[in-house]
Amino acid sequence: MTINDMGNAAYKKKHKELGLCVDCGRPALPGFVRCIIHNENNRAQCYKWFQNNYDKILERNRKTKQIYRDTNRCCSCGTPLGEQDEGRSHCINCRDKSFQAILGHPPISAGTLEDYYKKIAEQS
Repeated sequence: MTINDMGNAAYKKKHKELGLCVDCGRPALPGFVRCIIHNENNRAQCYKWFQNNYDKILERNRKTKQIYRDTNRCCSCGTPLGEQDEGRSHCINCRDKSFQAILGHPPISAGTLEDYYKKIAEQS
């Protein structure tokens, strides 16, 4: 089958299933849908786009965070802040993720810090 026989979406889907580059048909990098050449080209284009649109992205993020602050939501994930988050700008889950990232450890196995505290309270 040639490119002309199938549509672009079908071509890309077929190549993705076979582990081939969706742009040219060479073997794709493990975990990617493109070969090394097209992967680097795509990264360069994304980087260039990001540089050109950095100010717009930054302004949009500032507006979003301000909306979250005004509506009492977490500045990271946007979930409503509860009573345990009184006077804070981030929810307990985002604080847990940040704390664990600083320590270099994975998050507590209970799933969230709130669940962890509930487990401790039940054990007491």
